[in-house]
Amino acid sequence: MTKEFAAKEKNIESNVVVKPSKKIMLAALLLFGAGAVATVFFLSNPLMRLTGTVLPVALPSSSESSTTAAYAKQHSLLLVSTSPGPGHPSASFSIYTTHPDGTGKTVLTTDEGGSPSWTPDSKVIFISNRSGSQQIWIMDADGGDAHQIGDLSASMLPLMPQMGENGLIVFMGNDVQTEPDGNTGIWMMQKDGSGLKELTRGMQPFLALSGTWVAYTYQTDNPYHREIWRINTDGTNKQQITFLGDPDYPDANAPSISPDEQWVAFFSGKESDRMLPGAPQQSVFTFGHRNVAIVPAQGGSRKTLTPCRPVTTQAKMDAATEASSNCIAADNPAWTPDSKWLIFDTGFSNGGGTGLVDINGQNFQRFYPASRGIERVPLIYK
Repeated sequence: MTKEFAAKEKNIESNVVVKPSKKIMLAALLLFGAGAVATVFFLSNPLMRLTGTVLPVALPSSSESSTTAAYAKQHSLLLVSTSPGPGHPSASFSIYTTHPDGTGKTVLTTDEGGSPSWTPDSKVIFISNRSGSQQIWIMDADGGDAHQIGDLSASMLPLMPQMGENGLIVFMGNDVQTEPDGNTGIWMMQKDGSGLKELTRGMQPFLALSGTWVAYTYQTDNPYHREIWRINTDGTNKQQITFLGDPDYPDANAPSISPDEQWVAFFSGKESDRMLPGAPQQSVFTFGHRNVAIVPAQGGSRKTLTPCRPVTTQAKMDAATEASSNCIAADNPAWTPDSKWLIFDTGFSNGGGTGLVDINGQNFQRFYPASRGIERVPLIYK
């Protein structure tokens, strides 16, 4: 993905957690790269704001397979987080749940909450600074009984918390080696806040549902690339699962492990040019390929699922509309609970939102008319 996308994403993702008036370490502002970036760019551009609406879908019959798009849309409860940012200066900090057709919206929090994910027992784990510093919290699905987990150092600035079926919590946060736009600490602790330990270094960790292993992005600086690695939560079996090779798809970022733990989905394409202080933003016409792909959990060949293509001229940009299905970028993937579908941020010249595609790369369509924000596990079936 592009550094122009990434710069916008970094500002927005940090603002999800802490208001701009709060003092934030530079390292926390610059933790992220490509993941969750495509829609942020398109939605922040006032000329590219989404104008369409989601059509309601029919309730599937009792005999209808849970592998249909209609089932996935009708039965999903989506976590969404919003925050002020470019193109949305009046937006509020909030976490809410909604059905993909926009019905049943329930606001869970409006006070400094962000980066939420569903837990295996259908609670919501998230970050908040309501206690005075950025900490990990958990609440019921209706927003009730919110309480802090543990008491992390104020300088750690945790992000992207997740909980496994075994009660283990994994998140990313500053360590003594954290540098802007680079690897940071990947931490874990028990659900009662005990046993805090740094598992490894990288960014954007994703905890398997079992709580026994983690997929994460690791950045190299010479040459500058990002790839997906995995590690067991006991510290064993650390291995790289994506590699350089294809010049169109050299990088990987924003991993998401399927609930059945057979696949890892991720952003696949060319990472943004590394931005130096004072350097101009990279042109959209040089961004390269930006798609969602999957790879077997133990590693193997990438399989691209989304049909996005680079735009190298204004004419190609103008033709990349939602009606044509010619998307420019897909990023930030997440699985449906049955491991059959993926949702992701997607961008077109005339807007952006959340797309849907099946595990075979078929049935590409709209899922929700906006970005969901930064969540690792945004969906449960109800």
